[in-house]
Amino acid sequence: IFTLSFLGGISKAAERTPKGWTLQGAKPEAYAVQTDSALKGPHGNSILLYSKGDASGSGTLMQAIKADDYKGRRVRFSGHIKGQGVKSWAGLWMRVNDSENRVTAFDNMEQRAFRGDGDWRKIQVVLDIPNNSGTISFGALLSGVGRIWVSGLAFEVVDEAVPVTAKSYVPEL
Repeated sequence: IFTLSFLGGISKAAERTPKGWTLQGAKPEAYAVQTDSALKGPHGNSILLYSKGDASGSGTLMQAIKADDYKGRRVRFSGHIKGQGVKSWAGLWMRVNDSENRVTAFDNMEQRAFRGDGDWRKIQVVLDIPNNSGTISFGALLSGVGRIWVSGLAFEVVDEAVPVTAKSYVPEL
């Protein structure tokens, strides 16, 4: 298990984005992210991802890592989420790309997403990492208007007893 920490401070390149993370998505300019030390999550500091105004599209706080140490294994990306005014949906996500950058596994929680308002809730994404994997990307996503806080994010190898939340797939040609 490795816990993804927000205690490393704010990166200078992206003034409000926690060090080691990037703000991406379909419309990242419509979103902002910051460490929220005033709202503690179940595991300490939280990160706030929010829409600026009447946002459309999506924003995601994300990281990408090489898949080398995880090939042929099952991994879980988990954490706690709290939301306010989430009009469309929010959640955690994980994507696995092969060595040629084709998506081989993906889950963004859209079918079991966080919506509306709510207190802290534990959520997770679990995928099998194919042997031909090149990268694993993961993060927290907000689609549309709202605010989400995430806390206690962790990325870990799990055994076969933990069910996957989405199947690996081969995209259509």
